[in-house]
Amino acid sequence: MIVVPYVTDSAFPETQNEYVCWIDIMGTKSKMEHSVNTCGIFMLKFHAAILEAIQKKKCAINVYPVMDGVYITSKSVNDLQTAMFHIFSELGNLFLSENDFHHQFLVKASIAYGPVIHGKDIDNSVNANLAADESYKNSLLIGLPMIQAITGEQKAPPFGVFIHESARTFHPDGENPLFFKWWKWFLHDPSTWNKDSTKRLAKKVQQYFDNCDKQSIVLEYSSDRIKAHKQAAKEYFMEIK
Repeated sequence: MIVVPYVTDSAFPETQNEYVCWIDIMGTKSKMEHSVNTCGIFMLKFHAAILEAIQKKKCAINVYPVMDGVYITSKSVNDLQTAMFHIFSELGNLFLSENDFHHQFLVKASIAYGPVIHGKDIDNSVNANLAADESYKNSLLIGLPMIQAITGEQKAPPFGVFIHESARTFHPDGENPLFFKWWKWFLHDPSTWNKDSTKRLAKKVQQYFDNCDKQSIVLEYSSDRIKAHKQAAKEYFMEIK
């Protein structure tokens, strides 16, 4: 006898408009093909840095880790930006501290806005199996902004943040919209992350791509893509004098 999963529609909560950010490590597929252990270490450092950052600054956010990346949601753009600033500065310091090219990794992110449903908000009457495994249910995040954020991330510069048009068009009442395609996290709190730190990060990112170009065949990273990523990073940090 085939048992068909049954879901109680009435137990499904209403969607809530929230900001959704996707942050991930660049080039995971290539890194994984070369060394699972090295890539795994990158992922653990990535997630450890994110936990360190969000524990430092208590913000109204939800976090959903996924292998080489993480979804972060918030109803407040201010809380999301504060959390992202601390995450990027933590990862920036990690990148600056590592001098061996083969032990370095870059990240980038994208922000979208729209209706989402959190697994923790779904009533247990929705399905007996989900009710029996609350940790699984609570790990679920459903919504179009997830897709918009993860696809928008492709337009983000290295160590930068792309703003999807949904987050530039809509926003909660009482908050200002995000006007530009790129959000420059390094300008968020000069007392914590100053111009000198940004200059050093920008320079080291350029050096990273120079090293990539010298090994483009073995890295399976085309010179055209390296050039495009290098230029995007240069433009992202260019206003820092």
